[in-house]
Amino acid sequence: MLMFALMALMSSVLVYNSSKSVYAGDLNKLSWVTELKNVFIGSGDGEQTKDALEDEFIKFFPNFMWLLRDSTMSFEPTRDDDAGNDVLKDMDKGKNEGSLNQNFEKDVDVFIARCGALMKPKKAWPYVGNINGHQFTKMLEQYMSVFSETKSINVGAAVTCVITSLLQEVVEMTFKDYCNAMDSYAKASLPCDNYEIIEKHNRCMYTAMKTFKDNAKYVNDAESLEKYRNTLKEKMVQYSDGDLTGGYLDNILKENEKKSEEKKKKTSEQILAMKESEDKAIRDSVVADIDDQKEQLETDFQERSGATQIQMETLRSTHDALVTELKIVLDKMNEEKKKKQEELTRKQKELMQLS
Repeated sequence: MLMFALMALMSSVLVYNSSKSVYAGDLNKLSWVTELKNVFIGSGDGEQTKDALEDEFIKFFPNFMWLLRDSTMSFEPTRDDDAGNDVLKDMDKGKNEGSLNQNFEKDVDVFIARCGALMKPKKAWPYVGNINGHQFTKMLEQYMSVFSETKSINVGAAVTCVITSLLQEVVEMTFKDYCNAMDSYAKASLPCDNYEIIEKHNRCMYTAMKTFKDNAKYVNDAESLEKYRNTLKEKMVQYSDGDLTGGYLDNILKENEKKSEEKKKKTSEQILAMKESEDKAIRDSVVADIDDQKEQLETDFQERSGATQIQMETLRSTHDALVTELKIVLDKMNEEKKKKQEELTRKQKELMQLS
């Protein structure tokens, strides 16, 4: 019974396959369909009335088709088994000859067409629309888990599982797109003014919420939608008493603050380095000027010292010449004085002799 219930819950079309004529046993087996109500718990709290459960069961139950193989039904008066036997004989004859009865081939085509018309994407009724393979697997796992624990199938729990899976996927996908957009902006623009980051966040958040709405439009469970919409918002931004306290925006702003401090520190270091470089250049320039002036003074001193030495040699030569000339003059004067003294002495002697 539980396996039959699982097939009913997971299928879009349920085909009841029987062979040849309809017998009492075939009708008895159909009682399984009505007995499914005994293992079925709806999407509510399990306390629905009998009528409510039946209405919900009918809405959730897949399209039902009874396939009678190897038989035909005729509304013309015939003997009880003639028509069936004739068809069976024709089909067996056709098989022996390597071909099928043309009427049978048409009936098969009609059956396939009807199944195709009834087969639609599976829905997690009534809270979500068409589900994908991953969500279908989630719902199947939920049902199988219920099989191992109880004799009742809680469709509501399975549907909740599918809704949760769907909305979680939408939130993660949307949040990832938001993060990629913000990360690209941060990589290209940080550091910058905080208001620019907030403006970018507002644009990305608007896009994210629109994406969430588009991807979750098949979910008509307002409570779950609001819960996961708020979850997405909290992933992007969180406020407490009007102050930003968390979320991805807070992380970006903190990163911006960190990079701003790093930029200020780097700029200060660059300014200090430039100032030191300029001071060193000034010092080097002053030292170079002093060295040039010193070299010039030494050159001038050497030139002037050379000239002075030449002048001193000239003066010395002139002095020596003058001393030599003066010595000659003095010698002459001394010689004349000596001569005059001798002459004076001679004359005195002569006077003394005369007297």
